[in-house]
Amino acid sequence: MHSRFKARMPSCSKAILLMDSARQSGRIDLATASLSQEGIPFRGKGVIVGIVDVGFDLLHPVFFTENGTYRVLRFWDQNRKQGTGTARFSYGKEFVGAENVLLAERDSAEGSHGTHVSGIAAGSRTGSPYFGVASDADLVLVSTSLEEKDILDGVCYIADYARSVNKPCVINLSIGGRLGPHDGTSAFDRAIDSLVGPGVLVVGAAGNDAIGKHHATRTFVLPADTLQLRSTSSEGLCYVDIWGEAERDFRVRATLKNSLTGETLFEQTKLIDAALDTCYEDTLNLGKGGFAGIYVERDSFNNRPHATVACYVPQTENRLRYLIQAVGDASTSVHAWVAGGGSFDDLGDGSLTSDHTVMEIGGTGRSTITVGMHVTKKVTTYKTTTYSLYDLNPDTSRGPTLDGRRKPDVSAPGSLVVSAVSRFDAMSCAAALDTVSREGTDFFYACNQGTSMAAPLVTGVVALWLQANPDLTVTDVREILDATSWQDLRVNMGDSNAWGAGKIDAFAGLKYVWSHFPNSIETTQEDFPMLELYSVLHPTLRFLQSVPRVSIVAYRADGVKLGSCDLLDIERGYEIKIEEIFPFVQGLTILRVFTSRKVQNFKFFNIH
Repeated sequence: MHSRFKARMPSCSKAILLMDSARQSGRIDLATASLSQEGIPFRGKGVIVGIVDVGFDLLHPVFFTENGTYRVLRFWDQNRKQGTGTARFSYGKEFVGAENVLLAERDSAEGSHGTHVSGIAAGSRTGSPYFGVASDADLVLVSTSLEEKDILDGVCYIADYARSVNKPCVINLSIGGRLGPHDGTSAFDRAIDSLVGPGVLVVGAAGNDAIGKHHATRTFVLPADTLQLRSTSSEGLCYVDIWGEAERDFRVRATLKNSLTGETLFEQTKLIDAALDTCYEDTLNLGKGGFAGIYVERDSFNNRPHATVACYVPQTENRLRYLIQAVGDASTSVHAWVAGGGSFDDLGDGSLTSDHTVMEIGGTGRSTITVGMHVTKKVTTYKTTTYSLYDLNPDTSRGPTLDGRRKPDVSAPGSLVVSAVSRFDAMSCAAALDTVSREGTDFFYACNQGTSMAAPLVTGVVALWLQANPDLTVTDVREILDATSWQDLRVNMGDSNAWGAGKIDAFAGLKYVWSHFPNSIETTQEDFPMLELYSVLHPTLRFLQSVPRVSIVAYRADGVKLGSCDLLDIERGYEIKIEEIFPFVQGLTILRVFTSRKVQNFKFFNIH
């Protein structure tokens, strides 16, 4: 029991709160309830939220305002064959204006990923409790081919439009890849560096690779020391991508076998110098176009030696096993990532690590705000993974980048987030948790998880901040995150290359924008909430401002007083569990919290 209070009655039971966990954890409702001096809520009004993704149901109610106005201003489907492209790009089909976008109805991709991501970032408040963060923002959507060049074109398309209408924009990339240097010098990351600026921001997903056995590393101790890599994959184009240190060298060789028959399909017995600009390629003994090769170079932008072992397996019955050796001089380090349909086998030598697993595209860029994920829903297991409430999701990819930068930049709720799904996605609709009808058609909401869900929550939060100050830069956003992200015990005891700055705090960030950046839209609210109640298993009071004295009184639903206590000299950030103060009874419990300036009331249900 804390020395700053004297509780009159002890407690030991559990409780569950009555509000959505992701919005509560990120303090989003406090932010969106704030009003500008003109009485406009901070819900992203005047900001473009751009989504580059796949699987859009363009008629879903999340894209309509409460009064029926359609919010998607432009839509570019890169995969449509019968289009004439856009003003800048000569492929796909562009739909301009609400009437034309509505005629598109959906993109040509399968699934619900883009619909779900859009709903989290900016879904409207139209009949479901599962609305998004920046619910008043305008939307520009791009259905991408998932080719890296086309993803970049989608980002440029959104930024070009936002600049043409003189509005700030934040672009979400819940997309990732494992091929690349992981140090911010890829062609994609360098292009994003040149694209972002005041009022043009990019948010990306860190990836879900921490426990997926997709990364291996070795620092060679002895001359000609070896990193052994073994990976098994099935049909398709598969790669193992290996990067060394700048100004250093390593050598590589590979054997590819049919894992079912043991037949050797490709063998390169000579060690190839990874610093050379050359390749060794052969045709697999499979027919129907199979091939394999080793491609090596010294990258001109980071001066790192680089080798890619690649193969294409055209027949499903021919499962491929890579056997790769990377050999280097003493004190030289190499990192390897496997992409495509495979993962590395654990050879028991300690080479597999969760570090350096942040993905390319959304995770490694210097100018990309990268988002990891933590757990805010009370779930013991999902599929085969076990979760700890309020802790990191074990899948979330970790940093640092290969050049030593902290990644991700921040963590956000990403486990079992409920949002809109496409009515054309039968699997998601079958698992729907909510249904909303519009003009006689049912539309659905279901849960999904991953950093793909955490990133758009931060995208929506950044949109709120851009409404307050449309000239924010990526440096400004990182300053806000570092200054205001929540750092509880788990964050403080954890790794900054897993948590970043901590847990996203939309409301604290919005206040920071008002107080630290000139020309920001001011709020009429002079009396911010003193504290909030959070947590599911253990309801906890968190103080949002320093206060000299607070009195807390607890009541049962029938009005019977359970007890009271006083706290003195409370500093911002102080937390205390309610069960340490009061006993609970089954059912509804009410707290009244008194400070010198205001009274706040909280309710929650107790469960045993």
